[in-house]
Amino acid sequence: MAGSFLIVVSTLQMAILERKRELATLRLIGIKRYQLTLMIVFESMVIGFIGATVGVLLGIVLSFLSQRVVEQLMGFSLVGIVIPWKSLFLCAVSGIVITVLAGIIPGYLASKLPPIVAYKQSEPSLDKYSFLVRWLSPILLIASIAVSIFNYLYTKGPEWIYLLTGLCFLLSMFMGIPVILYLTVKFISFISKPFLGSEALLAGRNALRQMRKNIQIAGILMLAFVIGLTGYLLFSSIAIQAEKDIKTRYPMDYKLQATDSSLEPGFSKSLEEQIKQIEGVSSISIPTALFGLTLNLDQNHIKNWNGQLFNINGKKQVHISLRAININEVTKFHSIKVLEGTIDQGALRNDGVIITKNLKKLGFQLGDYIQIGRYNEVIKGENSGHRFKIVGIIDKMPVLPSDEYTAYTDRENLKKYFKINTIEQIQYNISNPSLSSVIQKKIDKLLNNPNFSNVILYDRQKELLTLHRQVQQRLFILLAAVILTIFLGVIGLMNNIASSLRERSREFAVLRALGSRPNQVVRLALLEGVIISLAGGLIGIISGLVFGYHVLAGLEAKEYLFPWLIVLIELIISPLIGLVAAFIPSIWISRMNLIKTLHQE
Repeated sequence: MAGSFLIVVSTLQMAILERKRELATLRLIGIKRYQLTLMIVFESMVIGFIGATVGVLLGIVLSFLSQRVVEQLMGFSLVGIVIPWKSLFLCAVSGIVITVLAGIIPGYLASKLPPIVAYKQSEPSLDKYSFLVRWLSPILLIASIAVSIFNYLYTKGPEWIYLLTGLCFLLSMFMGIPVILYLTVKFISFISKPFLGSEALLAGRNALRQMRKNIQIAGILMLAFVIGLTGYLLFSSIAIQAEKDIKTRYPMDYKLQATDSSLEPGFSKSLEEQIKQIEGVSSISIPTALFGLTLNLDQNHIKNWNGQLFNINGKKQVHISLRAININEVTKFHSIKVLEGTIDQGALRNDGVIITKNLKKLGFQLGDYIQIGRYNEVIKGENSGHRFKIVGIIDKMPVLPSDEYTAYTDRENLKKYFKINTIEQIQYNISNPSLSSVIQKKIDKLLNNPNFSNVILYDRQKELLTLHRQVQQRLFILLAAVILTIFLGVIGLMNNIASSLRERSREFAVLRALGSRPNQVVRLALLEGVIISLAGGLIGIISGLVFGYHVLAGLEAKEYLFPWLIVLIELIISPLIGLVAAFIPSIWISRMNLIKTLHQE
């Protein structure tokens, strides 16, 4: 929408500049300013109506034609295409309204144009962008960067500050496009002079002469690159973090999980025994955990608990889990980081427990006793639980990394004190990949047994593939939006260059008459397009990176990366956009009739 808005503004402004004498004549014969504005707005409304109608029809046709391509790129089959007439109508109306609103700006500027200035065919200079360009834009830019740095280094304030400063930075870049574009064009012309000679300076000068027209085009290209970079940074960060979460949630390749809705879900041990009998399977069994409450919590450490508190016998207690674990099985696949004490299975069997470092924050120390009871029984006052001695403190259990407030003991203790003799999950790897299909068929056959109807199989690789497919689908949508915005920029730039070359046809005719070859004229026009698009691309890359990182910080992202490939692609695409946009107008100007052009002028 923003790109379309800028295109309409740019096109109508060019039309007004080409009709300045006509509009001045209307003013001189008595047309009032508001009537002139209404005339331009009505023209934009007609353009909007025609564009909305053609856009809706073309969108419907392209939806059916591109169905197979979309299916291949998105990775799924479409049952059919449903045309949302209500949404299409709203989009068409919105497009017409936006076009009308976009026509107000050039209409107002046309009404303010003095007739004498119009007859001189002069164009307002960059000095007209007084306050916003010269002062507000740089002040907002410096302030947003300063606040972000200060917040990151010192205050560590709320995350919304990053979103606010990122928006302020982006706004300052948009407002400062005239000055930034001017400086960027000068810089590009300067660094390309050793390679292209005086043509680089001449092309840069021509680009600056058409500054008012080129500002909107640079804004469209900037918008496209900002959308592309910000979206890519956001999706990449989410994808990387989601992949890490999946690998954390599934430490091994496969997991059989009980799906009971009870507080202590589990399935029969017979499934564990049958799994272990399958050749080529290496597994770890995780017995059902006790959904428990502490009964001897140190009241001085309650402030370290962020969850729900339970009042038991006049004291505050918290919910924790007591889980059985076979340390010997775990250490076959993962190393356990021991902070204090021991993780000997014999010590666990002798009424011992290992706690995580998070439980230590609640005041439990090595050698202390922790009293744990079953939640339902403690709430009803039916059980006082059992005391376990803390024999070790670990960082986390690698097969259950999400169990932050958990104590681990031997399976026999859960069976003896709490009558828990079921399995909550079985994690396993297939050690021989050649037997993978055979093994999976055996396990699927086991799960078809009605006794194991409450067991579901999770495949880590399938989870990762699903994630990658979802990210790919969203990136495809993002790419479509970027391509559409760039396409608008190409159309606008082509229109601008064509209009600029048409206005300077006498100048090119004189160059041809003085001996310039047609290919020199073509090269000059192409170079002008390249400078404009490259300037807009550089502004967009810088803005997109800064704004994208602010968005990640505002959303508390854990993963940051620098999109080298995307930046490189955008740096390559930027000048190509200018070449494509300027190609047809440059060929046209190189083939013009010299005598006819000079005679007409």
